[in-house]
Amino acid sequence: MYDPNPLLLLLLMSMCLVPPVSPAAPTLSVIVMRHCVRSAPLSVYSGLPEFSSLDNYTSTPFPPFPVDDMMCLPNGITLVENVGSQLALPPGPVVVEVDTDAQRDVDTAAALMRGLSLDQDMISSPCLFDPESCGACEAVDPARKAAAVTERLEEFPKPAGFEELVEEMQAVMGTGAAPAMQDIDDFVCSDDGYWEGGTSVASDAVEYWLMQMGGGLEVAWGELSKEDVYRFLEAHVYWRSVQERTLDLSARSHSYMAREIVGTLAGGAGGARIMVGHDSDLDAVATIFGLEWRTPPFPANATTPGAGVRFDLFEDQVRAVVFYQALDGGAELLQADAKWTWGGEGGAAVGLEELQEWIKGRVTTECVL
Repeated sequence: MYDPNPLLLLLLMSMCLVPPVSPAAPTLSVIVMRHCVRSAPLSVYSGLPEFSSLDNYTSTPFPPFPVDDMMCLPNGITLVENVGSQLALPPGPVVVEVDTDAQRDVDTAAALMRGLSLDQDMISSPCLFDPESCGACEAVDPARKAAAVTERLEEFPKPAGFEELVEEMQAVMGTGAAPAMQDIDDFVCSDDGYWEGGTSVASDAVEYWLMQMGGGLEVAWGELSKEDVYRFLEAHVYWRSVQERTLDLSARSHSYMAREIVGTLAGGAGGARIMVGHDSDLDAVATIFGLEWRTPPFPANATTPGAGVRFDLFEDQVRAVVFYQALDGGAELLQADAKWTWGGEGGAAVGLEELQEWIKGRVTTECVL
């Protein structure tokens, strides 16, 4: 009678019981990245035309940045180079597409490529980020935009303790010529579809402070710590979560990008495709793809300068992560999983075919080249 080798039996049993091991590294990555830490303008969506500058809401003028409005700060360029030096990409060609209509994006892409040691040209792709400007469709109707933002405002909860947070911000700013931010009513403007009022002013103020901090400059006249900035950033994330995360508007503006992302993943080639744009691109991608994330020490769903949403392909699975920096003086590249709110095991990954089916119901052909 045959007496099997017990060691061989154990080996065969273990092979049956242990699930297949996923690849240690992705074979393909598609990245949507926000530009550098930049200067911030003083103009605000206040809803009060006579008080259209941040300086109207403070007892001390906001100090100017050392570069023109909306341009990369010197430390912002350094931080992006550090992102590139720490960003591990799958083997294969790397394509860098840029919204060349914005100089800060061009400067960001150049810095990223230096960090990645890429000796190649970036690809000018403004239509990828804004197909409307390329003639793919007419400008969105303000009434439609206002309706979408109003609906989002009604369904999206205000953060706990938000009124007290804005009051605390105003106390830091002091008394200006304008009413206090917490005393200005919020409303959605029917002329342009923007959510205006005290919350909008608070959003702009804390973004100014965030750019000061990320730029290595004095923050809020020396009155705030980095922990204060992280906490106050809730006002900015809240405003953006309403204004920039409506499905109707995101699908209209970013179906082209969403289809390119999924199409690249489905193509299965190696390497990476990097799209350098804006926080609006991160917000729209999150909305269409059904993603949420936490990037400590920032509030949930923050879209901070130099951050990127990364889609990694592992055989037939897609994992989404967010890479970012704390903007606190360090250069370490941090990473957090993004959660698929609609599928996947624990929200960590979804099947490629499953993602393709999901996206079909989220995109439109209305403004696609």
